[in-house]
Amino acid sequence: MSLKGYKVAAGLVSIILIFVLLIAPLFIYAFIMGLTWDDNSPLPDWLMWFIILGGVIGTALLVPIHRFIICKIGGYPKYSAKINW
Repeated sequence: MSLKGYKVAAGLVSIILIFVLLIAPLFIYAFIMGLTWDDNSPLPDWLMWFIILGGVIGTALLVPIHRFIICKIGGYPKYSAKINW
């Protein structure tokens, strides 16, 4: 695969990781509390902080995951994994 292909794959994996880490606290809370899809009980206010924390962790992992896919899996040098804004 070309460098462009690895950059696209790395970007997609990074975006999916953010969404998974944003949604994970809701599913973990529902699993622990035994909530179902039909349950209309309100969510606690403190759960929002775990959603924010998941977003922060996902954002912090963006660049390392991006570089890992391009450099380690793709075998390209580090300067090719530079993210241009």
